[in-house]
Amino acid sequence: MLSAAVRSLIRWFLTAWLSIAQRLCFSEMVVHGELPTKRASVLLLSNHISWWDGIWVMLLNLRHWKRDFKV
Repeated sequence: MLSAAVRSLIRWFLTAWLSIAQRLCFSEMVVHGELPTKRASVLLLSNHISWWDGIWVMLLNLRHWKRDFKV
């Protein structure tokens, strides 16, 4: 099985570009409820069929949860 390799430069570029795109296309991101503790698992379910859903999850993880992100 192939193992995933994290590419720092690609991740940095995608994060920067997607953060800018998010700010241009949306006015805010609202999270209802409490953020999970550091030890709890996170299961996020989206209710839209859009390419933005995966980006929202990635940006939430980078800004709030800071965990090893898997799809």
